[in-house]
Amino acid sequence: MSLKHLPFFTGGSRIALTLVLLLPLLAPASQRDPATPANDEQRSIFIAAEAALKAGRMSRYRQLKQQLKDYPLYPYLKHSELQGSLRLQSGAAVQRFLAEFADTPLSEQLRNRWLRLLAKHNRWQQYLDYSTPSNGNITLRCHRLRALIETGQSAQAFQKVEDIWLHGRSRPKACDPVFKAWQEAGLLDEDLVWQRIELAMNAGQIRLTRYLRRFLSEDERPWVEFWIEIHHKPQRLINHPYLKKTHPYRNAILAHGIRRLARHNPKRAFMLWQAELRHPGYSDKQKLNVIRSLATHLAKQPGDGLETLFETIKPSLKLDPTLSDKQFRIALERHNWERVIGTIRQLPQPEQQQQRWRYWMARALIEIGQKKKGVKLLKDLAKNRSYYGFLASDRLGNPLNMEHESLQVDQAELARLSHLSGMQRARELKILGRHLEARREWNFTLRGASHSQLLVAAELARQWEWPSQAIFTLAKIHHWNDLELRFPLAYRSLINQQAEALNLETAWIFAILRQESAFVPDARSSAGALGLMQLMPFTAKTVARRQGQRLMNKHELYQPETNIRLGARYLDSVFRKMRGNPILATAAYNAGPHRVAQWLPSQEQPADVWIETVPFSETREYLKRVMAYTMIYFHRLGDTPEQLPEIWSRPISAKISDQES
Repeated sequence: MSLKHLPFFTGGSRIALTLVLLLPLLAPASQRDPATPANDEQRSIFIAAEAALKAGRMSRYRQLKQQLKDYPLYPYLKHSELQGSLRLQSGAAVQRFLAEFADTPLSEQLRNRWLRLLAKHNRWQQYLDYSTPSNGNITLRCHRLRALIETGQSAQAFQKVEDIWLHGRSRPKACDPVFKAWQEAGLLDEDLVWQRIELAMNAGQIRLTRYLRRFLSEDERPWVEFWIEIHHKPQRLINHPYLKKTHPYRNAILAHGIRRLARHNPKRAFMLWQAELRHPGYSDKQKLNVIRSLATHLAKQPGDGLETLFETIKPSLKLDPTLSDKQFRIALERHNWERVIGTIRQLPQPEQQQQRWRYWMARALIEIGQKKKGVKLLKDLAKNRSYYGFLASDRLGNPLNMEHESLQVDQAELARLSHLSGMQRARELKILGRHLEARREWNFTLRGASHSQLLVAAELARQWEWPSQAIFTLAKIHHWNDLELRFPLAYRSLINQQAEALNLETAWIFAILRQESAFVPDARSSAGALGLMQLMPFTAKTVARRQGQRLMNKHELYQPETNIRLGARYLDSVFRKMRGNPILATAAYNAGPHRVAQWLPSQEQPADVWIETVPFSETREYLKRVMAYTMIYFHRLGDTPEQLPEIWSRPISAKISDQES
């Protein structure tokens, strides 16, 4: 019998253990309701035990730990205890932990830390005993390959090295001994070096390229210098003597240089590209990359250079989605409705059925006088609860469709799920404010769950007042129709307070928050934006200072009250900068007011056209989602709009003056 035969684990398990080990973990960890006073007491003991362990008061720690053996977070104490004392002699303790707590995310965390310790001390056979081929990140993968090499299994290791080598960025130091052994075995040839140089140059990794140069012969190295030269000064490509020379990577270098030149002088770059097209050997991928770059920069230039570029593209390349989209948006921005229709009709038939293309086909048909056909498309599209569905309804003068279907789940299944050890751990961690660990437990417990089981999990998240997990769980299975689950009203009093103080729409603030963080209070973006409304620390400090307040440290932005207050005030500031236009303010919240000021048209544009032609794809999609979410939140707040509010559909007017921006 395997995990897939047990409730909520239909997809099987990644960990090969016997059912004897697993059953205690899958059974209810405790018959107590996690919200009972008994658990309140245990939480206090748990926190005290953690503090005692951290302070090194081991006698007190062991005394408290004894009282927590039936508490859901007992594995976390054991994990902290073992991590704090981990040494080479800990092998038996590690094995016991991995066996006893295999069905927790802690097991993988401990395993990875143990593997790093073994690698640090060159315990390569032990390393292989604990690792798997798919175990861990790139550092652990390289450690495993080194372990194979050091234990006489080089042939097996070398089969995996090329995949790690061919990457455009520097690899961790753990990979260096592996690369060295691979090279000494005669398996690193110049073609593999050149392949990686190309990846590095396309990633802008000049330092890595200079390092890789040492693996080439003296005759090859000048071509690397040429590539670096035209990367920094692409204008030198014009009339460069290397244009007349031959080399296997000549075209890759020239294509790179033309793309770089297009940023500064797109017309000159296009002229050079037209001449280069007579040179044989350019791959379709190289051509597409150059054409995309030229199209991006020629679109910003006056004249017919862009149209001339598209005329030079062979038919097969015109089907490239990026180029098709660019052609479409340029035609739309210029109100060339015939070209809009032609571009859409070039798309594969299944793609033409997407809501976006159906809406713009309808708009274009109406614009060229084929109103009957256009209206028919709009009527069908208006059945959808979506951005394009709302636009279609608005154009027809119809009420916005707010189809809602409440989730219905089996109560016995709900009870069974709620008592799984992993779910109880997830809930305890959430109650303690340890959001990241709580999400890890939730996701780990639900790995391999079926569609129906995930529906039950979403309902459980609702009951546990965990809106983010309800949203993410439903998204996994594309279940879109329970608006109460997908668009929760968490933090309503905080949002209402700010909306009233600033005279902003509550629905709009909710929509921004829903798009920014999906109600994850400790959300952090790759750019460093924090909290529910994803504020950059510098922006938050500036807003706070303008309010006569002080943000002591960036971690305050994880507090819902602080984040919503500052986020709403920043939204209000960009709303005023954008002359009270919520579409422009939404774009500014995402991309910054100065960028939006640069994107404004020289002449008035319909709002839907302007949104569709915003240069940043991220901001385009952000605008569409926030606009749709705002309408849904109007509905959730009991004020379903019959049509788009006028403020959300008014035309986008010409440039904002420097003073206003």
